[in-house]
Amino acid sequence: MCYGKRKKNARQREMMMHKSETETNSNVTLSKTIKSKDIDKLWQRSVYRSDILIPKSRITNELIKNSRMNSEEEGEKDSISLTEESSIGDLVDEWIDVMLNKGIKGLTDEFIALYFSTKPSPNDYSIFMANQNSGRNRYRNVVCLDNSRVKLNKHPSGNDYIHANYVGTPFSERRFICTQAPLDSTIYDFWFMIIQEKVKYIIMLTNYIEKGHIKSIPYFPSEIDKVDNYNGIMVKCLTCERRIDFECEVWERSLMIQSPDMKTMIVTHFHWTDWPDHDIPNSYSCPLHLLEMVRMSSSPIVLHCSAGIGRTGCLVLIELVLEKLSYKQTCSSMNFMLAELRKQRAKLIQNNIQYLYVHRALLHCFTVAGRVKKVDEVRKFIKDYEQFIFDEANAKKNF
Repeated sequence: MCYGKRKKNARQREMMMHKSETETNSNVTLSKTIKSKDIDKLWQRSVYRSDILIPKSRITNELIKNSRMNSEEEGEKDSISLTEESSIGDLVDEWIDVMLNKGIKGLTDEFIALYFSTKPSPNDYSIFMANQNSGRNRYRNVVCLDNSRVKLNKHPSGNDYIHANYVGTPFSERRFICTQAPLDSTIYDFWFMIIQEKVKYIIMLTNYIEKGHIKSIPYFPSEIDKVDNYNGIMVKCLTCERRIDFECEVWERSLMIQSPDMKTMIVTHFHWTDWPDHDIPNSYSCPLHLLEMVRMSSSPIVLHCSAGIGRTGCLVLIELVLEKLSYKQTCSSMNFMLAELRKQRAKLIQNNIQYLYVHRALLHCFTVAGRVKKVDEVRKFIKDYEQFIFDEANAKKNF
């Protein structure tokens, strides 16, 4: 719970209700945040705004600096050539075509096949096994791969192990750090890692307790001006605000971190509290909004749920697709891309409904961007998706 001055009343702070989908003659519209006449211009400009769910086509500062368009004034010429624009459009068309051709059953079948093709061998996680009795692993069956693990340099204990892996995208080989939720025994290690990697953003995708089970322990002060001391690492909550512009319950905090050598840094912490474990949320736009908020980070973005694989994996795969598009790289083989991601963080995305949700969230993004052409086929896919999720939910209740 956050305490401090509030300019908006409690009613305004209620979670935004998930908007129902509406259809137009020309497209399937899932949001009215963008005027149709501005869609193509906004896609080309790739503007960062909280109400536009479109990936930035040029992410690095160098490319932004060298862009032919340095202003957002109305009427300015497009910054991306027709060849580049056509390339992006073709890649989106290809992605949608592959998704539609596979359908719900095909996507489900290919996800199940990944279980066997991406299962790591014991030789791939030897350090994880060596730390089974160290109190540093939350789950015994969620391994941490050796090849991409984050090493805690000059850790006071002499043990450089933390259950965390670097995961790369076209933007950076260390775009994300996917990690488990901190334990009582690893809070210091977690903040040690944040300081070492110069992290600017943390996205937390789990609640502390879900269905009666502990999924994370509190590892930061939730109240404004409160300071917590984790073995010499001081963490102070500077600000706390519930983001009422999100279609889900997200709290944003600004945390000041002071290391034992008295150096300070500011970390922005986003806490998405209503995404159930092993399940999917009731919003397609929320992951896109969150990724937009952190995308400009030049240092690794820390993502964690409880195990750091399910909900975390959904965000990673969504961002990978959007970055590949922005670099004009093909992204239609979602199963291949997930297989590559699992070489960096084992078991990313836990089940078939999360895998399908990633497709649905991306389809939402492309729809908002005005990129859906096969309207009838997409409508059928959405209907099939909703029916599948409904059937899965009922089956779970009856289990």
